[in-house]
Order: sequence, then structure tokens, then C-alpha cells
Amino acid sequence: MRYFKCTGPNGRSWYDDDVQYVVGQTLEHPDPDVSAEECGRGFHCSPFIHQTVKYAKKDLKQAEFFEVEVADDDILGRGSDKVRTKRLSVLRQLSESDFWIVRGTLIDAVGSGYGYGSGDGYGYGSGAGSGESAKGVEPIGSVGALDIAVAGPHAVAVGCHQHSLDVWRRCVDDLAEEHDITNDEVAAALALVEDFLRGTEAA
Repeated sequence: MRYFKCTGPNGRSWYDDDVQYVVGQTLEHPDPDVSAEECGRGFHCSPFIHQTVKYAKKDLKQAEFFEVEVADDDILGRGSDKVRTKRLSVLRQLSESDFWIVRGTLIDAVGSGYGYGSGDGYGYGSGAGSGESAKGVEPIGSVGALDIAVAGPHAVAVGCHQHSLDVWRRCVDDLAEEHDITNDEVAAALALVEDFLRGTEAA
């Protein structure tokens, strides 16, 4: 199956500079986490290109995008917007010509909206460079084993996932089931986020 990957300059992984995505090569992880967790050791890629930017670590103006192929048997874990695999093949590097857009505007076209699913989407209009990001932000608390970080109402990270607070409110059941925590624990975590945001507004 085809997936997409966002990397730093020269195809280097944002999280491991020793990993480089080179067209025509197959990458095989030397020590993958064999659990079914979506986060862990392995190669991470997304079904849609706009989902990849959420996991970028630095300035997206330096980002490169690749189309990769993953065998279903090689997938170790699945999430709402990515898979984790022990092996993948790098098919090609993507450019503006692949999307019929003006040269130099791929980052703007990819976008980084905040919802997931058909109702919210990762809208192409918002632009990857203009949105809030909770990456690198000090956690304000935790739910189960998942840290909670907040950069604003549209950037609330629970574990390795970032969505808007409104989306998290609608996903209480999914979050609780996926991470084996209770709905009450999730509700308490969201209340913590709301209190934190009210405090920043008052400051």
C-alpha cells in the first residue's frame, strides 16, 4: 500500500538523523518494537500527505515529502493518521508538479488543520507554517501513561497525537478504548486542558 512521509532536508528523519529516505531504496528497521502500539521503534508514515506534517519536528520550510510503499504484513501498529512499520520502500520524492501547484508552494498546499475524519479534515487552506503546534511544549499533566501538552485551543497533544480541543471532546470514547483508560480519566484530562487555557486567557 502507498503511504506518505515528511522528512527533514536531504531525506533525513526528523527524529533519527541516521535514517535517510532515498528514492529506490528499501529501509528495514534493525530493532523494531513488535508491539501493536502506533508509537514506538519503527518507520512512521501516513495514508495522506497532509497528515504527515503533524509529526514534523522543525521548520516545515525545510521539509521534504516522499511516497513510500508498505506491505500490509510489515505494519506493526496503526493509528488514526499513521502506521508504524518495520520495512518500507521509498518510491519517489514529491514536488509541486505532482499537485499542479506553483513551484515553492508545496508546504502551503499541504496544510495542517486540526481535526480528523470527514467532518474536520486536515484542511488544505490553513498552511503548515501558520498553525499552532504543541511539539516541544512542556506537558501540563498526563492521562494514563500519556503526556498532555497544550499550545492553544487548536493544538492539544495527548501522547503523540495532536488535535484541537473540540476534536478531543468528540473522541473521548476512542481515546479511552485505544489506551485502556477510563472515560472519566479522559474527561478529567480535558478539564485540565480547559482550566489551563482559561488561565492563559486571563494572564
